[in-house]
Amino acid sequence: RLADLIGVPLVGCASHRLNRAVSQLLSECAEDLDSVQAVMVKLRTLHHSAKLRFQTDLRTIIRQHTRWGSSFATLSRYFELLPFIDSEDEELAELLPHAASKRRLRDLLGELKDVESVSKAPQGSDVDLLDVRVWFDGLIAEMPSYARYLGNPDFEAGCVRVLKGQTKHLIRAEMVALESFMVDPRAQDRATDEEQADASASFVERIQKRRRLDERQPY
Repeated sequence: RLADLIGVPLVGCASHRLNRAVSQLLSECAEDLDSVQAVMVKLRTLHHSAKLRFQTDLRTIIRQHTRWGSSFATLSRYFELLPFIDSEDEELAELLPHAASKRRLRDLLGELKDVESVSKAPQGSDVDLLDVRVWFDGLIAEMPSYARYLGNPDFEAGCVRVLKGQTKHLIRAEMVALESFMVDPRAQDRATDEEQADASASFVERIQKRRRLDERQPY
């Protein structure tokens, strides 16, 4: 909304876009995740929690649907607890995910590990848009469905090219998107150039300096 109000395009929040992508992924795996939740809830009952304590110090984690990180933690803990779960117990056996579901859940856990890594990386103090773009492109390569949320729109793509020093490779759509940020280094520097130029500088030296200004990136 801010971009609309000020009439200038802005790069969307990386974390928000990533959360949307993961939320879509989790919604597609809702049935499998519900089965894990059911097992976790059952393991919290007095009888089953007592049996589990004899096997391991690990405790169950209940999924909070509003946070994908909670889904990741619950799924990770489920596979940690799996060797200690009594599969001969009829109550638990009815709830345990079947083989196909377990395979899907393992795949999901692997994807969420990658996502968690990317979600934490932008919190660093030395991270820029180019870094985030590389990480997002890596996720898209592994999970093409993420392109809908993490794709590279014209404005962001243009910003990345500028950061790479590839202004000459901007396509028309990217140039239009970046138009609000375009500056003319000659106009910007000419006044100070004339004021601060060494009086002894030759004409050729002044021309060479202007040539260097012309070669600067315009963004």
